[in-house]
Amino acid sequence: MGETGWIILISTVVVVAWGFLKPQGGAYDDPKTQMRKLTREKPQLVPALVCPHCQTKGKVTRKLKEKFRKEQTKIYQLGPTEYTKSDGFTHEHRCGNCSSVWNV
Repeated sequence: MGETGWIILISTVVVVAWGFLKPQGGAYDDPKTQMRKLTREKPQLVPALVCPHCQTKGKVTRKLKEKFRKEQTKIYQLGPTEYTKSDGFTHEHRCGNCSSVWNV
C-alpha cells in the first residue's frame, strides 16, 4: 500500500471513530442555540393560567419565542440600513377561547 492508501485508511478510521465517539443530541450547542431549538416545539397547554382578557382557565397555551429589535446603522455608500438583532427570549401566550395573544 502506497502513501496515498495509508492516508485514506487513517482518514477513514478517524472519521468513523469520531462518528461513534461524539455525543448525540447537540451536546456541543451553546445555550442560545439550545433555546432556539426549543422555539421550534409545539405550544404547550398550561391549565393553571387564566386568560387576562376573557378570564377563561385551562385554555391558554405557551410557546417560547425569540425577541428581536431593529437597529439602524448608517452606511454612507448604501444609505441608512435596518437590521434585526436578537434580544433574548420570551413566552408567547395564546388563549384558545378568545384568540388573544400576549407575551411575558
